[in-house]
Amino acid sequence: MGRQLIVAAALLASLSASSAWAQEASARCDEGGFVERAQDSGAEAYRVAVPGRSHFRQDGEGCPAAAACQLKSYLVEKDPVLVSQVENGWACAWYSGTPRDTVGWLRAADLARIPAPPTTQADWLGRWSFGEDTTVTITRDARGGLQVEGDTVNTGRPSPPTGHFAGALLVDGPSGRFSDFDAEAAAQYKAQFPDAPPPPHCAVRFRRVDRYLVVNDGDADSPWGCGGIGASFLGVYRR
Repeated sequence: MGRQLIVAAALLASLSASSAWAQEASARCDEGGFVERAQDSGAEAYRVAVPGRSHFRQDGEGCPAAAACQLKSYLVEKDPVLVSQVENGWACAWYSGTPRDTVGWLRAADLARIPAPPTTQADWLGRWSFGEDTTVTITRDARGGLQVEGDTVNTGRPSPPTGHFAGALLVDGPSGRFSDFDAEAAAQYKAQFPDAPPPPHCAVRFRRVDRYLVVNDGDADSPWGCGGIGASFLGVYRR
């Protein structure tokens, strides 16, 4: 029981921890940068509130303001997006679309925020999907806690790498975390191999925002993620 309490406390404490990679991501508006900011600082739901086309803008020199930064991808009035940052009149936005998602800068003046109620435990439950090959399923266990299971496969590679994790999900408001780190096993490994790096483990961070679940399995605690090279759970999921 004591060990379980220690592990739970450590996991909850790590919900607010940030990595050096997150600091580097603060200036980017790509998938990785968006997810890191959403995990560390939160994100909000918006919708396009102007007629016509609202084009995405890319990162780069002079971007997003320069005309050359404009992408072909665009949204129209009432399209929903998640926003993780607003800076100098531009919003870093993630649009969950079909067949693919789009991440980039949008004019903040084109968007209107959608108020969201506080996150409850029931808001976590369900089968969440990112693309066609990555899912996260969250259920209640017999004691009222949450259990999470994730599966992914990268079908874009000749030998498709896969990823999987399963176990208890610890939540604190809109944030959640899973980890299969075993402190006792890690201490034994360190005692046996004092000069070796610690053995890899799987750690996943979650963030609930409006209709979305933001997921990241690659950070300072778990640099290889939960599927190794080529298979990742990073993304914005929908039920």
